[in-house]
Amino acid sequence: MTDTSKKPRMPKGQGKDRLIKHSKILFLENGYESTSPQDIYKSSGVGQGSFYHHFSSKADLMKTVLDEICETESHSLHRILKKDSSAKDKLNEFLDQPRKGKNGCKFGRFIYESSVVNSDIAIPIRNYFQYLEESLDYLIGECQKSCSVTQCLSSKQISQTIIAQIQGGYILSRVKESDIFLTNSITSIKKLIFNDEIVNDRD
Repeated sequence: MTDTSKKPRMPKGQGKDRLIKHSKILFLENGYESTSPQDIYKSSGVGQGSFYHHFSSKADLMKTVLDEICETESHSLHRILKKDSSAKDKLNEFLDQPRKGKNGCKFGRFIYESSVVNSDIAIPIRNYFQYLEESLDYLIGECQKSCSVTQCLSSKQISQTIIAQIQGGYILSRVKESDIFLTNSITSIKKLIFNDEIVNDRD
């Protein structure tokens, strides 16, 4: 008699994909430290043996998840930079990207967890923010040449301020449970840096 109670084997490669997909959701919802391997097994339907076949540890899985998230975000930024448009239009497009403040930053939020920031897990995050800062520095420098962005601060100072303002908007939106705080942060950035916005406010 055939035993039909056996769980069917997943197609080759699907186990790893499911682990990455479901752990990404869990990490973003609950944080890295609060997500246990058991949570990942249960959510993904992938057993412990298969987990350790694909990843040496939860930290190894987390780094893979962050690599994927940061690669996606870097590609999105690269796409904007390569467009045949003005530096100001590119900067506006970056600032106007859809963001859900209440959900928090997709990877910046993990920097608050000591087990992430004090390990190699944080390397993809650091690399992304470095790329983001350099890209914004370049765009702002080009905007300053055309006098469309204030020259009261250096391009580096403005790029760092933009990143800090966006990250702060995410924090306030999560604390206050409203996306409006991130929206307001980005609106404030535009009013502070774009010369036409500054002139309009004075008028």
